[in-house]
Amino acid sequence: MQYGGEDREFGERLVNYKVKGKQIRYSAICLHLFHLRGYKNEAAIIANLNIRAQTKKEKIIQTPFGISQL
Repeated sequence: MQYGGEDREFGERLVNYKVKGKQIRYSAICLHLFHLRGYKNEAAIIANLNIRAQTKKEKIIQTPFGISQL
């Protein structure tokens, strides 16, 4: 995944795991440093959307690329 897709897909998996989110927009302090986004492109955005759709449809809660604990 590219261009911010990891965060959003992780959020989808948390929802699938029944973790309840909390909306804190405009209520929390946030800092973001400006940087160029040379990696942002239409193909990456479409690929991210497809992965997120699959995660949502199949109720995926883990990724094969993550850390497994016994």
